[in-house]
Amino acid sequence: MANCLQVWFKKIFQRKEVHTELQKYPLFKNLNSKELQFVYNCIHSREFKAGETIFEEGFPLEVIYFIESGEVELSSSKEPDAKLIVKDNEAFGLIDFFSGQKRRMTAKAISDTTLLAITESDFKELINRLPSLGTKILWSCCQLMAKTIQDKSQVYY
Repeated sequence: MANCLQVWFKKIFQRKEVHTELQKYPLFKNLNSKELQFVYNCIHSREFKAGETIFEEGFPLEVIYFIESGEVELSSSKEPDAKLIVKDNEAFGLIDFFSGQKRRMTAKAISDTTLLAITESDFKELINRLPSLGTKILWSCCQLMAKTIQDKSQVYY
């Protein structure tokens, strides 16, 4: 009886491995539990109310975002009619990370939104400090960007 009670308590009070939740994002899907923990230690949660601006076009790049819940609209003054909606389990800010130090678009919360954020400096440090983890993340970035290019090019064929 004591053994059953002990097993029951362990199940009830078992620490949930929150860091494994990061695998729902394509950027982290190929990471193992230990690598996910390193990433998780660098991530911060941020909340935005519906209508609140997350960042504006032309602002310095500081953070890459991952949507935990909610929706975000990305828009550009260069193409005011072309708006992009990103939702749960998607990331934004990656193209800015690789293409320059300025935001190419404005991001605004459409609904109350919870985002996970990793700073540019933490992201770079993580990649440099753990080369095998960095290689996996950068490979996933390349796959995501290739898919984006492929999806866009199919519109024209």
